[in-house]
Amino acid sequence: MKVKLGIIVFFVIGLILFSCKGEPGAAGDKGATGPAGGTGAIVMSFQDGVFPSDNYAGTSDAAIINSVPEYNNGACTSFDAANSSCTWNSSRALLKFDVSSLVPSNVTVKKAYLELHTIDGAGPIGFVVHELTRAFDEGTSCNAKGTCSWISATASTMWTTPGGDYDATQMSSVVNVADLSINQAIIFELNASVVQKWINDPSKNFGMIIKAYPETGSGTCLGAEFATSEYATKSIRPKLTIYYNLP
Repeated sequence: MKVKLGIIVFFVIGLILFSCKGEPGAAGDKGATGPAGGTGAIVMSFQDGVFPSDNYAGTSDAAIINSVPEYNNGACTSFDAANSSCTWNSSRALLKFDVSSLVPSNVTVKKAYLELHTIDGAGPIGFVVHELTRAFDEGTSCNAKGTCSWISATASTMWTTPGGDYDATQMSSVVNVADLSINQAIIFELNASVVQKWINDPSKNFGMIIKAYPETGSGTCLGAEFATSEYATKSIRPKLTIYYNLP
């Protein structure tokens, strides 16, 4: 009995140690290849209805559209990042993950990756991600007047600059993505220091904005329609994966 018990304990300890190492990231064919995590790194993902558990519902997302500047799209199942030659003119995607469940708050972020999946699109086109500098309310409408929108961040707050307030420094980018057909994974390696800030002080987490690059059109509509956190297929909702070390 003691021998059997020792084998079981050894197996459980080994399983725990193995699970604390970073798992290989998604090998997406668009944008950055998923990370190896690094020796000793712990991985946590955030995706509505999936990670860290099927109860997670901490994602906020919405499209804001130049040609319908008062329209809210927070309840839509997709959001767009497209250039100014499209029917709706320039479209941008707002996205935020609540990462406050990542405890303790003084972990050290090693890598962070954003994964989006396409519903439709046309390329080649690139995309850039910037850190938002103002909080937004995703709202409850889809293609109707409401908050947030191209001109407003919340019901009571306008953007300082229509189209969103964001840091000029890019958090990430991908270039010349040609295949934007349905269910293509676009993976962005995010600036780890920004994600670190969100974890250290959740009050400074305003989220991200995703834009087409170049955003100025040249007569051809280029861009992507991405699945949002409301999309029926949970596995292709926006996903944030963080690799970190404990203090």
